[in-house]
Amino acid sequence: MKKSIWIISFILLANICNCQEIILRTSTGINLSKQTGDDSFKKTNSFLMAPFLSFEVDKPLNNYFSINLGLEYSVKGTNYDEITPLGNIDSYIHYFGYRKFHYLIVPIGVNCNVKNLFLTYKLYTGKKMVGYAQSLAETFENGESVSQTISSGKIFKSAYDNPLFGHEIGIGYKINNDVIKISYIKDLITIDNLNSTFMYHSCIRLSYCLTLNKPNSN
Repeated sequence: MKKSIWIISFILLANICNCQEIILRTSTGINLSKQTGDDSFKKTNSFLMAPFLSFEVDKPLNNYFSINLGLEYSVKGTNYDEITPLGNIDSYIHYFGYRKFHYLIVPIGVNCNVKNLFLTYKLYTGKKMVGYAQSLAETFENGESVSQTISSGKIFKSAYDNPLFGHEIGIGYKINNDVIKISYIKDLITIDNLNSTFMYHSCIRLSYCLTLNKPNSN
């Protein structure tokens, strides 16, 4: 699948570069992402807020549809918060922290424009550039805090270096040639093929898409 997306991307790029009528856009905004899956990480997750930035090339097919190819830097991950009992009702360990993964992503997709309504659907593949984690474990005995352990640093688990695959569906409103958009994104990384273990990101994205050149009018 990864090779297919790359091949389609290069074919689209070659065709787009040979076209005089192209639209250049850049988008930025925030990802509200949450991580699930991966049996080694089952803590209670909540949404993590992080940025993204992308550059996109659109080739209009007609007055309504265009094909899209882009390059994106995106940060996704999760916050987590979990309490592990130690036997006594007032004795437990409270874990909380976050994971952040920095990705370089190549999306390809189709846009649909109907008056001021902007619809988009994309498939993409990507690769983790670096990952960071921070965790605080606070131990309570008889309801009182007795110790704290803080750990932070890079995430070195090799399985997270596997390719990322996902899709995005979004709806936006056009203001002149720019777009304000909300999207839902779902992607996965294969952690263990043998045991069918995956890590998923569920992401709500809020973005502002700026058109860099004025589209040609017919």
